[in-house]
Amino acid sequence: MNDIFGGHGRRPTVAADCVVLTFRDERAWVLLVERGNEPFKGKWALPGGFMEWGESCEKTAGRELEEETSLSGVKLEFLGIFSKPGRDPRGTIVSTAFIGLVNSLKAAVRAHDDAAKAEWFPFHDHPELAFDHLDIVQTAKDYIVRKLKDKEYGWFARLLPQKFTLHELAFMLEKVSGLRFKVPSLRTALVKKKVLIPCGHNNSGFRNGNSGFRNGNSGNGKGKFILYRFA
Repeated sequence: MNDIFGGHGRRPTVAADCVVLTFRDERAWVLLVERGNEPFKGKWALPGGFMEWGESCEKTAGRELEEETSLSGVKLEFLGIFSKPGRDPRGTIVSTAFIGLVNSLKAAVRAHDDAAKAEWFPFHDHPELAFDHLDIVQTAKDYIVRKLKDKEYGWFARLLPQKFTLHELAFMLEKVSGLRFKVPSLRTALVKKKVLIPCGHNNSGFRNGNSGFRNGNSGNGKGKFILYRFA
């Protein structure tokens, strides 16, 4: 009978990794941890770790995210499976990757467990990553583009203030995805189809506080702007 585990009784190990994004200071940010242990000690990586007995992949991802960064309650969606041989020098380790969005008002992080540090880095300009985590981040970028091509704009609501202008929505989507968005097109796609609901006005076109937008990027500077929320 063949050894079903291969490698003289050794079996592959399952892990989970998380791509978590926020939007502030007019940029998209990805959450990374500095590894406190080998392999890749001192290198930056996505939050994640090994599955425990009795856990689902989803449970593992949420637990590891909270243990390493203190973020809890993040809604995570399945991103993909990463199983290329050699992706981890410790052995055959299969990673189930997940993606989630966090509002900037809830994005405070603190390193715990085997993470030496937990910090936000620009999504499109982050440091070198351990393991195959660059591949996972690229898959996340592709996932975001697919969301937009499928017109799943509501998925990005967590990155916005509760009320926002169309200019703010377009600006955020561009910074997260790298694609270009025109306000008239968004108005046609979202307002006329009642995906967005008007809920007031921004008389100055300026934002303050932790909305993710600096002063002057809420509109086109020509006066009153309609505020919207997702239906």
